Amino acid sequence: MGQGIGNGANAVGQGLAFAGEKIGQGISSLAQGTGNLLASIGQGIGDTGKAIGDGYNQLANNAPGVAKTILTGIGNGVSTTANFIASATNTLATSTATIAHNTTSTIGNIASSIASTTSSIAQNIASNATTAGKTIASATNSVVTGATTIAKNTGSAIASVTKKGVNSTKSGIANIAFAIGERTDDISHGVGTVIIKIGYLFVPEPTKISNVTAVALSPTKVLVSWTTNHPANGKVNWGYDDGIYEFENQTDKRTSKHEFVLENLKPDTEYHYEVMSQNRNYVYDANRKFKTPAK
Repeated sequence: MGQGIGNGANAVGQGLAFAGEKIGQGISSLAQGTGNLLASIGQGIGDTGKAIGDGYNQLANNAPGVAKTILTGIGNGVSTTANFIASATNTLATSTATIAHNTTSTIGNIASSIASTTSSIAQNIASNATTAGKTIASATNSVVTGATTIAKNTGSAIASVTKKGVNSTKSGIANIAFAIGERTDDISHGVGTVIIKIGYLFVPEPTKISNVTAVALSPTKVLVSWTTNHPANGKVNWGYDDGIYEFENQTDKRTSKHEFVLENLKPDTEYHYEVMSQNRNYVYDANRKFKTPAK
């Protein structure tokens, strides 16, 4: 686009220069004609005045006395006036030619200046158009890049929200199944287990044990408890040495809150124990210990 404007500007400048030259030529021709006309008029006036003056002088030669003097004065006055008019007319013709010449030069210079200025303006427009084109292209690229980033971020956000929604829905279904299964297990272990296993289908994470505690109820009783993130069965092993467990207690009941009361313990004695749970996977928490109070 910039190159096209530059070419157009050169053409306009050349046209203006050509027009200025032709205007100057026309004015020069007009001035020459006008000068010749004025010079011709001046010559005619001079000749006519001279003829009139000669006529008055001829009359004066034939007139008597005072009349001769008057006619001679008029004749000389007419001749002088005619010569003055002729001289003034010639001066005007010369001035007209000079003015015309100066006007021609001025118009030519103005036309050239306009052509030069137009070319400069057009070149600046071309340069600005090129710069503007680059700026627009850069801005467009930035907008496209920004739009791409926004679309990408929006897509990621939607995908994230959708995933969270799906996961939330799955978690909700699993929790309902676990709650119903745990309550049903009290009535029918088999049916409760089936319902809980349905809940497992909607939660991919493995079973985890947390919040393991051992609280003495008496010098011979201790309550061992823990929680699991899913309903699971439970088992506790204990003994006097770490890793050697002589005693155990377990249940197949699936629940998230596990409690076992260890009885017939010796007072003021240290015990080591571990807890276990299982639904789809087996998990345990070992290397724990407690001490019964003294009597």
